[in-house]
Amino acid sequence: MPTIRGTYDAEARYQHLDIVATDGSSFIALKDEPGLCPGPDRQLIASAGRRGRIGPMGPRGERGETGHKGDPGPTILDWGIDRAAYQAVPIMSDGTLGPPLVLRGLFEQFHQETRG
Repeated sequence: MPTIRGTYDAEARYQHLDIVATDGSSFIALKDEPGLCPGPDRQLIASAGRRGRIGPMGPRGERGETGHKGDPGPTILDWGIDRAAYQAVPIMSDGTLGPPLVLRGLFEQFHQETRG
């Protein structure tokens, strides 16, 4: 007599006529200890159908509760100055370096505006 065993579990032991479901399809064991599912010792008895059309959008649900406040992000502790490249690099509280602040264009603009 067939026995419905639920969702397939690779660690479980199955017997002849055990029925399992996986990926939307159902299979019946053709012998004791039939191995992987799907596999040669299992028979497909119900196949997953094609995905249907998307239905109309439903009404918007109620707003959920506010989540817990997360850990604070790193902050800038100091700046490393790269004089040759006209850059300031932030040194973060978590020990990483932030993205460089490229200043060459600012200095060039200042130089042009102050030439008299």
